[in-house]
Amino acid sequence: MRRFFTIITLLLLITNNIKAQGDVNILFLGNSYTAVNNLPQLVAKIAESNGKNVYYASSTPGGHLLLQHAENSTSLNLIKEGNWDYVVLQEQSQLPTIEYYRSYMEKGWQMLRDTTMKYNEDAQMIGYMTWGRRYGGQQCANYGEGTYCSVAFEDFNHMQDTLASAYNSCADKFGSMIAPVGLAWKYVLGDSDLVLHSGDNSHPSIHGSYLAACVFYTLIFEESPEGLWFPEEIGDKDATYLQKAAYTVTGVPTMTEETTMESGYQMFIKDGKLNIETSKGNEVTVRVYDVRGVEVAAEEFAGGSVIDIEGAKGVIIVKITDKETGDTEVRKMLR
Repeated sequence: MRRFFTIITLLLLITNNIKAQGDVNILFLGNSYTAVNNLPQLVAKIAESNGKNVYYASSTPGGHLLLQHAENSTSLNLIKEGNWDYVVLQEQSQLPTIEYYRSYMEKGWQMLRDTTMKYNEDAQMIGYMTWGRRYGGQQCANYGEGTYCSVAFEDFNHMQDTLASAYNSCADKFGSMIAPVGLAWKYVLGDSDLVLHSGDNSHPSIHGSYLAACVFYTLIFEESPEGLWFPEEIGDKDATYLQKAAYTVTGVPTMTEETTMESGYQMFIKDGKLNIETSKGNEVTVRVYDVRGVEVAAEEFAGGSVIDIEGAKGVIIVKITDKETGDTEVRKMLR
């Protein structure tokens, strides 16, 4: 069913809880990574340019953790208004990379999910996977239990891989969707000369925020944003490239199959190899495809494995099939 979107003010959203058929309501809970360049509005404008109507609200105090949102009266009151189709969770940008504080992210995610489900039983949670610092580096923070640090990240990609692992882990654990914005950044930074960071090498430039908005559009509407609205300062050439990149990373691959396997596999890419870790002992077949659906690797094993994928670049699709039950799990990753 096609959905029709217009941009309305938060006041109208609060005072009118009757949602027209096909409208989508999105609540963004995050901090400055969401607020800079007004990401929610960018998403709404892209949708509006394709005849779709979006209603949104946001709570984005600077530096806020998900755990703080779980106790923030503004955030909680917005959740309790109900009628949300999607609730977007964006963690503080450094926390997921610091092992000591990773449990804070999981606790905050779970609390917000539980509260959301209480007042919005049909809502879907979306983890807003953010991006690494432009030059990597060690990340240190004190969230109440002393100062702890991440490893010293060699570069953007090194930090991004850790962020992706943290967000994917929470999404698997709490049954959430993922907006792979950080992976789209990784794709663009490795494929072009575009600058996605602002001058502080942390927050997004308008190009970075627009790419994020295109990822959300693709995820929610399951279609390409190519040819739709873009900020004038980006220009047609860069906008088209970012639209295509968002769909390449986020869009449904040509060999899409419904996931029927209960998630229990952790996957990450290191040194040109796909690492699969699990406590399960089931015998499985793993097949790796490029974004065109061409198989680039295959292996059978029980337990974990390391698969050479040197021949693959960009987006890959990993399909795990349980040989006994036939259950499958399909994931999209970035090489």
